Amino acid sequence: MPPSSPLKLNVPVKSRRNRVGLQTRSQEFISFVDDLCCELDDARKRQLSDENFEVLRRDMTTILLDLFSTTTASSDLWIGFSRGKPNFTKGGCYWNPELDEPSLSYSITLRAVDFLEEQGLVEQQKAKKGYAKYSSRIRPTDTLRKMFEELGFNWTEIETSDEVCDFVVKDHKKRVTSWPDPVGFDLQRALDNLRSINQNLQRTFINLNISDEALSKIGLAGSTVNDEKIDHDMTEEDEGSSHYPVEFSNRRLTRIFAMNSFTHGGRFYGGFWQRIPSEYRRYIEIDGAITVELDYSTIQPRILYASVGSIPPTDSYTLPDWDPGLRKVGKKLFSQLLNSAESSTNPKQWHRFAPALEPVPLPSNWSTIGDHAQNELRRSYFRTITGRDYS
Repeated sequence: MPPSSPLKLNVPVKSRRNRVGLQTRSQEFISFVDDLCCELDDARKRQLSDENFEVLRRDMTTILLDLFSTTTASSDLWIGFSRGKPNFTKGGCYWNPELDEPSLSYSITLRAVDFLEEQGLVEQQKAKKGYAKYSSRIRPTDTLRKMFEELGFNWTEIETSDEVCDFVVKDHKKRVTSWPDPVGFDLQRALDNLRSINQNLQRTFINLNISDEALSKIGLAGSTVNDEKIDHDMTEEDEGSSHYPVEFSNRRLTRIFAMNSFTHGGRFYGGFWQRIPSEYRRYIEIDGAITVELDYSTIQPRILYASVGSIPPTDSYTLPDWDPGLRKVGKKLFSQLLNSAESSTNPKQWHRFAPALEPVPLPSNWSTIGDHAQNELRRSYFRTITGRDYS
């Protein structure tokens, strides 16, 4: 097997962040994992202790179930993960603050991944050491896919351990950080509530009642998942920016808090149903029952108007003397004014904002240039059609 090739930067690929705490009750899959763990241990000069072998079994199970999940969604979906030790220590993206220990073992996880590559079961792209912008990635080879098929395994048999921590706190730069003092926030109650929700989701059959052909198109048409940063642990926050291939096994929610505080953010992310295109949401089924999506128009402006006892206009996102076609711009502008970080109150920072526009004509290299370059073109196009600067 040739050595891992270095990750080609600036080349868009479909990828998502790796999941932790995956488990199954399938005896066939458990035996499959045990066989691979024994092979890995036998290949070592010094065999693992009983305690470390159990850690290997846990981490190998998570890795292989995660790889299996991608095979149910796409033939070219990569799993991004970190090979950096700090992410496995306190404050890192793999640290479980509730248990005060890592969800994955640094040395054992990396050894397991490298072993799977040596056996021709995964392809691996290693990020450059010390380069924080892009994470390493793996995906199953055809050999591993065939093994999965022979097992007769099904995504409904994938579960997530109750020990997985479902709360993530990020700092002012959107990096995963240690939990702050909860102050007046009832942290234990919130944790218990979310754990109860997730336990129910694990026992619930949530499906998308569409054809295989339609399912295969989700996440493929018109969008490419951007390369992920190592410090961007949870891609759930990218909901709406790109359509991901559907992985039905992802039935767990996570709450993500911002600004190093339990009083900022706290939205729920993670379930596969949150990422599917809006036109498909009507086909979501829960235990065989059809669902209805309730959509509250201009909900944030309505809440603000109600808070001061005023009646909102018909459409808060359409501004006087603006072209009605700029409604998306008005909506994003409102959200940026209302929800942006405290640092954005400084007008010198407003140059970072960009309208919800795509220039016409669209540059041929639009999908390959970075966010900064795209935003520059959006602002320029806004000036062209309105005669004023977006700032």
